[in-house]
Amino acid sequence: MTSKNILICVKEMEYARRLAEYISAQRAYAFRVHYCNSIETALKVSERMPVDYLLIDHLFTEAESDQLKAQKWFVLTEHPGETDPRGLTIFMYSSGSEILDEMIRHCVDDRLLTGSRRAADIQLIGFYSPVKRVGQTSLALEVGKRLAREDGTLYLNLCPYHAQSELNEGSSLEDMIYFIRQDAPNLGLRLTTMAGHLEGLDYLAPFKSSEDLLEVSPQEWEKLLDVIAKEGSYGLVLLDLGDGMLGRREILKRCTHIYMPVLDDMCSQEKTAAFVRELHLYDEKELAQRIRKVPMEEDKEKVAGALVRSIISGRTDGGRI
Repeated sequence: MTSKNILICVKEMEYARRLAEYISAQRAYAFRVHYCNSIETALKVSERMPVDYLLIDHLFTEAESDQLKAQKWFVLTEHPGETDPRGLTIFMYSSGSEILDEMIRHCVDDRLLTGSRRAADIQLIGFYSPVKRVGQTSLALEVGKRLAREDGTLYLNLCPYHAQSELNEGSSLEDMIYFIRQDAPNLGLRLTTMAGHLEGLDYLAPFKSSEDLLEVSPQEWEKLLDVIAKEGSYGLVLLDLGDGMLGRREILKRCTHIYMPVLDDMCSQEKTAAFVRELHLYDEKELAQRIRKVPMEEDKEKVAGALVRSIISGRTDGGRI
């Protein structure tokens, strides 16, 4: 199931926020909602991802809005029955349900009326290796970018240290954990609006402090995954896991696919064997059997393509550890 992107661009920011919260809360549909109050910000959003449905304030002139691209336009007007050359019109002071109903009435052929995601629909893809400097993060990102072409995909880097400067824009995973600790409302909407974008792949910037990351409790990681599964709009979530974090085994057990990048040398083999012994020590034999080794001596593009095909098809084949 592919999520649709809705962009609300209204000069009154509070109006845009409230409408976005209402639409995002309607779990009968699968879409990601973004909002802003300027053409400049709307342009930045549309450059990062395709906009399927644009709700734009009539107060923006045609010259201003001509810069925007969207599959379908809705112009929010001040008076019922007004027309606008840019697209279908909706009375902006209707209730949230009336605005959404009007959108749906014009979008039944666009598959906006698609069933909501259930937690069981979400695929959690875990990447973890006890072998360091093996290219785990670059592989996870390449797989994520390719999966984002198929469905809404979120990448989370849970490693204590990272060297991916392109992941530093936007809000961070640390911010999301803060909201979880505060029991903040509308966590699903917060997640969507906080996410950065990299070639269609959504992400939250990693923790800046390794100490803060390693202090996150297993219960907080569980709550985060529950929010993503039940309130988020993603069909695919990639977890780039590192050492030292609390609750790593519990997170791996929730994953539908688990990939372990490895190298074909004695040191790598010994570290992998030590990891397997640790799993057996904690009576995690079933988990050990589900992990698939990914030889990193092969071409990364080829490896990423094979993993994507496996994930899309639902297979869990490959070499066990």
